[in-house]
Amino acid sequence: MVFAMTAFALADALIRVASLSPDGGASAGQMLVMQGVIGMLFFQILMVRRKERLTLEVIKNRFVLLRTSSDILAALCFVSALTLMPVGEASAILQVQPLVVTFAAVIFLNERVGIYRWSAIFVGFIGVLIILRPSSDGFDPAAILVLFAVVGLSARDIFTRKLPKHLSTLPIITFVCITLIPAGYLLHRFTEANSFFQIPINTFFIAVVSASSGMIGYYALTNAMRIGEISIVAPYRYSRLIAAFLFSWVLLGEIPDSKTILGSIIIVGAGISVIYRERNRKAS
Repeated sequence: MVFAMTAFALADALIRVASLSPDGGASAGQMLVMQGVIGMLFFQILMVRRKERLTLEVIKNRFVLLRTSSDILAALCFVSALTLMPVGEASAILQVQPLVVTFAAVIFLNERVGIYRWSAIFVGFIGVLIILRPSSDGFDPAAILVLFAVVGLSARDIFTRKLPKHLSTLPIITFVCITLIPAGYLLHRFTEANSFFQIPINTFFIAVVSASSGMIGYYALTNAMRIGEISIVAPYRYSRLIAAFLFSWVLLGEIPDSKTILGSIIIVGAGISVIYRERNRKAS
């Protein structure tokens, strides 16, 4: 999980670097297509080595389709947000996602949530509001995209737990990568005036490295969620925030302000408190 979060943070920072490149930059749609192509090739190689295939059983499974749709929504929204707002701020808002998963588990997994966890969810959203600053001039509308990404990622995690155990991870991820290609292309066509194939060579290489890092992180995350006990691996999600602040400072010179840091501390504290309380409850 830590490895996955570090890889994601590096990918996020490089997306921002590529979008701000002085030689023209790359659009969110172009970077999503590169993520899809590189991911498809990467995971196809792994499938060949393990003698696995992307079959109709995988593609037609309703939970695979729901998981893929949720993942595409999250990717479209979050990559678009990264081209419009600081990496650290976007990553901080994203940290509320484990709390949203807890809320979603009540609805979709019939889990019972007591007053303690409801309180933590409420506190976590206060942290998000501090970062968003909705009543001040500092509010960034692009942050709404991150909130939609949180919804998509939360749904993805719920559907991941619903996947049949006999379905392998690799074909599922490969299917997501394949669907990213038309999704990214359509995003570019609807949001950009320039040609899809118009991208400077330096920016192209930055985007390739970003996509590669993101796909490696994606593979590690999917395995962590499928084979690891959630109460143990979930707290390490928050390592993404530390890595995001570091990479955004080193690569972009972006330093989070005091409200972003305060909101991040509140969100992380609320999330970890829920996770450890749940672990202690199961242990007893």
